[in-house]
Amino acid sequence: MRGWQIDPVGVDRVLHTAGEDARDLLDSFARGRLERVDDDLAQTGPVGAHPRAAVQQLLAAQARLLATAAQDASTGIRGVAAAAASYAHGQDEMAADTPSPMVGPGPGAAL
Repeated sequence: MRGWQIDPVGVDRVLHTAGEDARDLLDSFARGRLERVDDDLAQTGPVGAHPRAAVQQLLAAQARLLATAAQDASTGIRGVAAAAASYAHGQDEMAADTPSPMVGPGPGAAL
């Protein structure tokens, strides 16, 4: 096989799945699933004070990391989508400008 061969439909499918997975991860965090651990530790009273403080710090750090990862993933998904669209557009332009032995010269060719 020579050159690049990109399947725009396949790229769209992968990007769609990646976007859904990113949304699911953010939704899980936003719905407070991780904070429930903190709520459970709150019920332990003074015995759970130190572990609870550690869990709170961990959750705060993870929230920042998750926000950064989500932003990076979103930027990456948009970049790949733009690159795939540019590739497809370039393929269309090359096809339009390339003479075909069956059809004749392209629209910009000198006769």
